Amino acid sequence: MKPDSFGSCEISQGDTSTKLVHRPESTHAFGTTAAGRPAHERTPGAGLEIRLIDTSLRSVETTRVAGTQAAAGELQRLAGKAVPPLLGR
Repeated sequence: MKPDSFGSCEISQGDTSTKLVHRPESTHAFGTTAAGRPAHERTPGAGLEIRLIDTSLRSVETTRVAGTQAAAGELQRLAGKAVPPLLGR
């Protein structure tokens, strides 16, 4: 995992790269769940945004930035590993 100066990090495996980005003010409708939190899937296999706290608009987004489209459930599994530590669990 490679962090950058903009509150995000990138995970690379072979020719595939996925980015996690903090969003301070998300206005999406969160119609699904991931990691036990409300979530919004932009495009299946390309982007998943997870609201971190119910009383805030802060979210974290996982986005496939290089390589093939994520397999079904892959971004949800990544969220399941990344979100709990962000919430102190």
